[in-house]
Amino acid sequence: MKDLPHRAMSETDNNKNHDRLIGYAIITLGAILVALIIFLVFNYRGFRRSAVNIRESSLFAFIHNHSPQTAADVSYVRPWMTFDYINKLFNLPTNYLQTQFMITNSHYPQLTVYSYARSIHEDPARTMSRLDQALQSYLSAAPSSTPQ
Repeated sequence: MKDLPHRAMSETDNNKNHDRLIGYAIITLGAILVALIIFLVFNYRGFRRSAVNIRESSLFAFIHNHSPQTAADVSYVRPWMTFDYINKLFNLPTNYLQTQFMITNSHYPQLTVYSYARSIHEDPARTMSRLDQALQSYLSAAPSSTPQ
Protein backbone atom coordinates (compact mmCIF):
# COMPACT_ATOMS: atom_id res chain seq x y z
CA MET A 1 0.00 0.00 0.00
CA LYS A 2 2.89 2.32 0.63
CA ASP A 3 4.03 2.22 -2.98
CA LEU A 4 0.54 3.17 -4.33
CA PRO A 5 0.97 6.92 -3.70
CA HIS A 6 4.50 6.65 -5.14
CA ARG A 7 3.15 4.88 -8.22
CA ALA A 8 0.33 7.48 -8.62
CA MET A 9 2.86 10.30 -8.28
CA SER A 10 5.09 8.65 -10.85
CA GLU A 11 2.22 8.33 -13.35
CA THR A 12 1.31 12.00 -12.80
CA ASP A 13 4.92 13.02 -13.45
CA ASN A 14 4.99 10.83 -16.53
CA ASN A 15 1.79 12.47 -17.81
CA LYS A 16 3.24 15.94 -17.19
CA ASN A 17 6.48 15.00 -18.97
CA HIS A 18 4.52 13.47 -21.80
CA ASP A 19 2.34 16.60 -22.13
CA ARG A 20 5.43 18.82 -21.99
CA LEU A 21 7.14 16.79 -24.76
CA ILE A 22 4.04 16.99 -26.93
CA GLY A 23 3.97 20.76 -26.37
CA TYR A 24 7.65 21.06 -27.38
CA ALA A 25 7.03 18.90 -30.44
CA ILE A 26 4.08 21.07 -31.52
CA ILE A 27 6.11 24.26 -31.03
CA THR A 28 9.05 22.80 -32.96
CA LEU A 29 6.84 21.62 -35.81
CA GLY A 30 5.11 25.01 -35.90
CA ALA A 31 8.46 26.81 -36.13
CA ILE A 32 9.60 24.47 -38.92
CA LEU A 33 6.33 25.06 -40.77
CA VAL A 34 6.67 28.86 -40.50
CA ALA A 35 10.29 28.69 -41.71
CA LEU A 36 9.26 26.46 -44.62
CA ILE A 37 6.47 28.83 -45.65
CA ILE A 38 8.83 31.82 -45.53
CA PHE A 39 11.42 29.90 -47.57
CA LEU A 40 8.85 28.89 -50.20
CA VAL A 41 7.40 32.39 -50.49
CA PHE A 42 10.81 33.97 -51.09
CA ASN A 43 11.84 31.26 -53.55
CA TYR A 44 8.55 31.61 -55.42
CA ARG A 45 9.06 35.37 -55.72
CA GLY A 46 12.59 34.77 -56.99
CA PHE A 47 11.34 32.17 -59.43
CA ARG A 48 8.67 34.54 -60.77
CA ARG A 49 11.27 37.30 -61.14
CA SER A 50 13.65 35.04 -63.06
CA ALA A 51 10.82 33.70 -65.25
CA VAL A 52 9.85 37.25 -66.20
CA ASN A 53 13.51 38.13 -66.85
CA ILE A 54 13.94 35.08 -69.09
CA ARG A 55 10.78 35.91 -71.03
CA GLU A 56 11.78 39.56 -71.47
CA SER A 57 15.36 38.60 -72.39
CA SER A 58 14.13 36.32 -75.13
CA LEU A 59 11.84 39.09 -76.37
CA PHE A 60 14.74 41.56 -76.42
CA ALA A 61 16.95 39.04 -78.22
CA PHE A 62 14.27 38.49 -80.83
CA ILE A 63 13.70 42.19 -81.33
CA HIS A 64 17.36 43.15 -81.59
CA ASN A 65 18.31 40.26 -83.86
CA HIS A 66 15.50 40.93 -86.31
CA SER A 67 15.33 44.73 -86.67
CA PRO A 68 13.54 46.46 -88.26
CA GLN A 69 10.28 44.74 -87.47
CA THR A 70 7.49 44.03 -89.93
CA ALA A 71 3.69 43.93 -89.70
CA ALA A 72 3.96 40.28 -88.64
CA ASP A 73 5.87 41.35 -85.51
CA VAL A 74 3.28 43.80 -84.15
CA SER A 75 2.27 41.27 -81.46
CA TYR A 76 5.64 41.80 -79.76
CA VAL A 77 4.72 45.33 -78.67
CA ARG A 78 4.15 45.58 -74.91
CA PRO A 79 2.50 48.30 -72.77
CA TRP A 80 5.80 49.05 -70.98
CA MET A 81 7.43 50.12 -74.25
CA THR A 82 7.82 53.81 -74.99
CA PHE A 83 6.56 55.32 -78.21
CA ASP A 84 10.17 56.21 -79.02
CA TYR A 85 11.17 52.56 -78.70
CA ILE A 86 8.25 51.45 -80.88
CA ASN A 87 9.09 54.11 -83.49
CA LYS A 88 12.67 52.84 -83.69
CA LEU A 89 11.66 49.21 -83.54
CA PHE A 90 9.33 49.50 -86.52
CA ASN A 91 11.28 52.24 -88.31
CA LEU A 92 8.37 54.70 -88.04
CA PRO A 93 8.50 58.46 -88.54
CA THR A 94 8.85 60.10 -85.12
CA ASN A 95 5.47 61.79 -85.22
CA TYR A 96 3.43 59.00 -86.86
CA LEU A 97 1.98 57.52 -83.66
CA GLN A 98 1.68 60.95 -82.07
CA THR A 99 -0.50 62.05 -84.99
CA GLN A 100 -2.50 58.80 -85.12
CA PHE A 101 -3.32 58.93 -81.41
CA MET A 102 -3.49 62.74 -81.18
CA ILE A 103 -1.00 62.67 -78.30
CA THR A 104 -0.45 66.07 -76.71
CA ASN A 105 1.44 64.80 -73.66
CA SER A 106 4.77 66.62 -73.31
CA HIS A 107 6.52 63.36 -72.42
CA TYR A 108 6.02 61.97 -75.91
CA PRO A 109 7.97 60.06 -77.30
CA GLN A 110 9.37 58.94 -73.92
CA LEU A 111 5.83 58.09 -72.82
CA THR A 112 4.97 54.41 -72.31
CA VAL A 113 1.89 52.99 -73.96
CA TYR A 114 0.53 52.08 -70.51
CA SER A 115 1.01 55.64 -69.20
CA TYR A 116 -0.65 57.06 -72.27
CA ALA A 117 -3.64 54.71 -71.87
CA ARG A 118 -4.05 55.71 -68.23
CA SER A 119 -3.75 59.42 -69.05
CA ILE A 120 -6.69 59.20 -71.47
CA HIS A 121 -8.66 56.91 -69.12
CA GLU A 122 -8.64 54.02 -71.55
CA ASP A 123 -8.14 50.35 -70.85
CA PRO A 124 -4.51 49.53 -71.77
CA ALA A 125 -5.72 46.46 -73.70
CA ARG A 126 -7.88 48.74 -75.86
CA THR A 127 -4.94 51.08 -76.44
CA MET A 128 -2.76 48.11 -77.40
CA SER A 129 -5.40 46.99 -79.88
CA ARG A 130 -5.55 50.46 -81.46
CA LEU A 131 -1.74 50.57 -81.54
CA ASP A 132 -1.61 47.18 -83.26
CA GLN A 133 -4.07 48.45 -85.89
CA ALA A 134 -2.08 51.65 -86.46
CA LEU A 135 1.17 49.70 -86.82
CA GLN A 136 -0.43 47.15 -89.15
CA SER A 137 -1.86 49.95 -91.26
CA TYR A 138 1.44 51.81 -91.58
CA LEU A 139 3.64 48.77 -92.07
CA SER A 140 1.43 47.12 -94.68
CA ALA A 141 1.12 50.38 -96.66
CA ALA A 142 4.65 51.75 -96.41
CA PRO A 143 7.74 50.18 -97.95
CA SER A 144 10.74 49.67 -95.66
CA SER A 145 12.54 52.99 -95.46
CA THR A 146 14.34 55.13 -92.98
CA PRO A 147 12.29 57.22 -90.56
CA GLN A 148 11.59 60.80 -91.58
